[in-house]
Amino acid sequence: MGEGFRVSCSGRRLMGKAMWGCLATLCMLGFCGWSFAEGPGHSVAGDVTFEKTGNIYVKLVSKEDFEAERDGPHTFVATVGPEEIRKGRVAFVFRDIPAGTYGLCAFQDVDGTGKLETGLFGPKEPWGNYRPSRPSLRAPRFDEISFEVNGDKTGIAFGVK
Repeated sequence: MGEGFRVSCSGRRLMGKAMWGCLATLCMLGFCGWSFAEGPGHSVAGDVTFEKTGNIYVKLVSKEDFEAERDGPHTFVATVGPEEIRKGRVAFVFRDIPAGTYGLCAFQDVDGTGKLETGLFGPKEPWGNYRPSRPSLRAPRFDEISFEVNGDKTGIAFGVK
């Protein structure tokens, strides 16, 4: 009976040492500036205003995606219903975005094709960018619409025209 008690007590001592070791490690990580609550990336969020009917497509793009005219991995589609039409705006949120330089582009899909329709003189549907740049004879360049994400970026507001 005494032997069982000693094994149990030594097990508690080892468990106690292990718990103190884990606690000390977590404290050390905390002092080094590491945080487990933030997750792997940042959030980018805001509102897009509009005047017509049709879903709003918001794209968060890197320079490479922008210049290659591809969508990239971050596209948000907001369904525009009667409530959104009444408000004239929709909210968007991108989560777990790595730090870096990005551009925000949006368009309103008034014809329901799911893509921005263009013609000889540019887009036929309402479109816009965060950090609005609407050159009259060319498309905006990435450096004209880009911004840095190095923390959560909220309260972004821009419109499609």
